[in-house]
Amino acid sequence: MARPRRERDVRGSEWIAPAAKIFFVNNQLVRVLKQSRSAGTVKLWNMTLDREQFMLYDDFHKHRKRAYPPVVVGRLLGKGPAQMYRYINAGLIKPPLGEVPGGERHWGKKSYYSEEDVFEIREALANGRRKMLTERDLRGKMGDAIVLYTKTSDGRFIPVWAENTY
Repeated sequence: MARPRRERDVRGSEWIAPAAKIFFVNNQLVRVLKQSRSAGTVKLWNMTLDREQFMLYDDFHKHRKRAYPPVVVGRLLGKGPAQMYRYINAGLIKPPLGEVPGGERHWGKKSYYSEEDVFEIREALANGRRKMLTERDLRGKMGDAIVLYTKTSDGRFIPVWAENTY
């Protein structure tokens, strides 16, 4: 599966891709091993329960949620990786779900946030800050919305049209 090209919008922000083969299904982290559209099944490895599972193709595509590593969440929100880990250690945001059984974080293993977690983190970091992405802008960076901006005479970009694609 080829990754989509990243395109820049007029504000210079780009669409940031999530993990390609890792998703959340029922708040459990799963890796897609094989998809068969003709047979209507998806073979998954449930990393949280440490076992193999099968799902119907349509059910998987209906219930899956994208997974984002903490570094990518930081890029979405305009924060560096070190700042994201400081927020986790300070308890401002919840830790991501790890790839090891039970969902714990472990050295050398990746960890992920779900789409809902990204919006909760944005909400937690937006308290008292004026220069935080709006939910619409965040959806645009995640590839869920199309936002059209126009440039004013003083050089600012203001949104003039938006379409939700989620």
